[in-house]
Amino acid sequence: MNPEEVEFLGEKQLISIIPTFNSSTIHLVSGDIGPFRASLPVNVPLWVAVNLKQQRKCKIQPPDWMDVEQLELLKEAEKASRNFVKMPSEHYMIEGKLLLSIATDDIARADEVRTIIKDIWDIRMAKLRSSVNTLITGKSYGNVDNLTIMEINSMRPLIPHAMDQIHRMKMERPRFSTPSQSTSLGLLNSSTDEEREALLSIYEGDTAFKQVSNTVFQYKYGEPDSPRSLLLEIIWGENYPTEKPDVNMDTFYNRHINASLKQRVKDMVLGEAEQYLGMSMTYSLFEYVKEKFDDFVKELANAEIVTDKVEELTIGDQVDDNKKKCLKKEQLTKAQKRRQWDKVGDKGERPRGWDWVDIVKHLSQTGSKEDQVSASTS
Repeated sequence: MNPEEVEFLGEKQLISIIPTFNSSTIHLVSGDIGPFRASLPVNVPLWVAVNLKQQRKCKIQPPDWMDVEQLELLKEAEKASRNFVKMPSEHYMIEGKLLLSIATDDIARADEVRTIIKDIWDIRMAKLRSSVNTLITGKSYGNVDNLTIMEINSMRPLIPHAMDQIHRMKMERPRFSTPSQSTSLGLLNSSTDEEREALLSIYEGDTAFKQVSNTVFQYKYGEPDSPRSLLLEIIWGENYPTEKPDVNMDTFYNRHINASLKQRVKDMVLGEAEQYLGMSMTYSLFEYVKEKFDDFVKELANAEIVTDKVEELTIGDQVDDNKKKCLKKEQLTKAQKRRQWDKVGDKGERPRGWDWVDIVKHLSQTGSKEDQVSASTS
């Protein structure tokens, strides 16, 4: 089940709206909705509420749990408990995402609600990664009580492949208890080969993922070639996964990202890798950045605003400089303009023969050729 299918299920949740129109009952395959009476609340599926809100035909009444005080209490309970706390809605992330994208005017303190929901999601995903880690290492069982469908689905691609690879490693484990250095290197190579296979299987068909070489992997976030996107490159070293991989943010694709944001992403990924030392971590690191991508986009947007202002300032300065460099045109009097007009005519061209010499006048001043010869002889 992919995220789109999970969202489809979440859109069937009932939600209360106050319509601004009158209509009879609408008969659908999934059931009847309505009748609609202006200013009277009615329960409809979430997808119907979103559609009517986009047409400005209703006002959405947010669920009771979408309240700042209740969400703060839920967040604190989630942080204090080692297990997963039961959520007020099985599809809380889907409801929050859709309603906060089209009905912020109907939700009190919408920005705070959005932030708290994201915090709760991050806390639960950190617990889920820790639980999956415990399950994969074989130390205990994985805790999945009170997980929502979206949360379970986020880990579904990884766990079957990870368990399969672990089973293969156990089957190929040497029978002697003290392996030599060469055997240890062989095991490391075997684990990286298996992780590489798992990555190719998980991201099969995902155009955002790319294997550059046997030890270099890339993942693109955001719309391709958009200013609000980034590319994360993870490079395995000789001792990976007992040592953290290298994180490269200085690719040509990231040329629009400032140095401080690049360093921040790199530090966060390396900090996250600390808890996965000794086991496969590339998939977890890619997914970790995917969760934090919205925060990075905000920083990218702020950087764009600053860049635009700088460009406007530079262009303005150039225009001022050009104005200064322009030479001031010579101011002519009316008499001078009239004389120029007489010279060139109404078509802007000088008359034919304007530069011809007056022969009679010229000869009267210089004399004929015979006069000039006799004068020179005498």
